[in-house]
Amino acid sequence: MEKLKRLNSEALDLVTESYREGEADLSQEVRNQLEETDIEFEKEKLNQEIDRVLSEDISGTDMDRELAPVIHDAIQFDNQRQAADPGVWNYISVVMRPDYVRERWGSQKTRFISSGKLTRHAFGMLWWAAEITTEETGEHHEEAINTLLQKTDLFVSLFERDFSNYRKVAIPYIELLGDEEQETWRKTSKLLNQKLSTMVLEDLSQEEIRDMIRGIREEVKG
Repeated sequence: MEKLKRLNSEALDLVTESYREGEADLSQEVRNQLEETDIEFEKEKLNQEIDRVLSEDISGTDMDRELAPVIHDAIQFDNQRQAADPGVWNYISVVMRPDYVRERWGSQKTRFISSGKLTRHAFGMLWWAAEITTEETGEHHEEAINTLLQKTDLFVSLFERDFSNYRKVAIPYIELLGDEEQETWRKTSKLLNQKLSTMVLEDLSQEEIRDMIRGIREEVKG
């Protein structure tokens, strides 16, 4: 295990397009903005898995699907607040493995760095996709991960809601709405958020939540 680093926000404007394109080295100014955290991670294992994905004849969301559970398991966050810190993800994408970001996303700035939401960050989005689709047993729900990573709008919409961090809501939400039209899941999401805001989520079982989502979906579809 090693200690994960974070990249301070002061460095973000120094991550140039030429660096993102692989035509320039990372400047010392950027490296000076690194700081160590108390978060432990399996750096060697993560690097090996990223190398494996890059070596295979896959692309696009297939790469995402392969890597999401690996990233989730390799980093030992104490809580979701730590995982919401863009600095740790900016370190991985800018300093540790920019080669993966370039291969997957080219030089898109929002895939390399984020100062807030992580739904477009090359690595942050993968961890969160795996986090909210992890079963109570600790197993990853592969189908839900795949749906979420294939449908970016669904992913973003889910994270706009207060219930997004609750796995027992997120998993049935993805299962029941993943194949629906955008208008259906947008309206269902809004109504579900309103309804859950008046309830204590901890008192509800996943099946009760599943029935609730199904009922709202059918109401929206008429």
